[in-house]
Amino acid sequence: MQLNRHTASRMLPLIIVFVLVTQASTRVAFADTQSLFNETVVVKNLSFFTITRTIDITGKINIKIQGSVDLVSGGGSISVYVMDADGYQLYQKSREARKSALYSADDVASQTMSVPIAKSGTYHIVLDNEKSLFTSKTVRVQLSLYYETPFLGSTMFYAIIGVAVVAVAAVAAFVFMRSKQKGSSTVPASKAVAPEVARKNCSFCGALMHEMAKVCPACGKQQPT
Repeated sequence: MQLNRHTASRMLPLIIVFVLVTQASTRVAFADTQSLFNETVVVKNLSFFTITRTIDITGKINIKIQGSVDLVSGGGSISVYVMDADGYQLYQKSREARKSALYSADDVASQTMSVPIAKSGTYHIVLDNEKSLFTSKTVRVQLSLYYETPFLGSTMFYAIIGVAVVAVAAVAAFVFMRSKQKGSSTVPASKAVAPEVARKNCSFCGALMHEMAKVCPACGKQQPT
């Protein structure tokens, strides 16, 4: 159907609301953090220390393990790795951290990290001091899980979109029917029906003629007054 300017102006606010809800539902999210570890630990020489956490990303977006690792005492440096379950299993067997780690920082005294997490599962943060033959290291570890929660869940989002579509369709149908009714109630001048002309019968022959006629067009007789 074709919408005139009046119809379009009525529908415009609903269309704008529909677009705004769609955009807002997919973009607006609330950021939050969850503490994973906040302690000072001792990593023995020729050994490593593991922090293990299970992370569920259901209903979350932009998930990251973030934080800092700082060497407090013991001198030298330490290596920091973040691994998933499969990577950690490989690391325990081969000690080849670079092949198994989601994140690696070798030989650091202080390190800030931000590691994206793509799926739910068990993750391991490893503090590796195996290069130190004689010295244990005291390390301050502060880790948190950063994530964002979408403003609307998928179910609510599609419900609102469905309601908006129905509302726009209902208003469009209503406006169309109103405009159609108005159009049908107005009769064009070219199709207007002329009023019926008053008639009478001749007093002598009965022929039909205009009521103002004084002479019958059929018999030619003068009509009585």
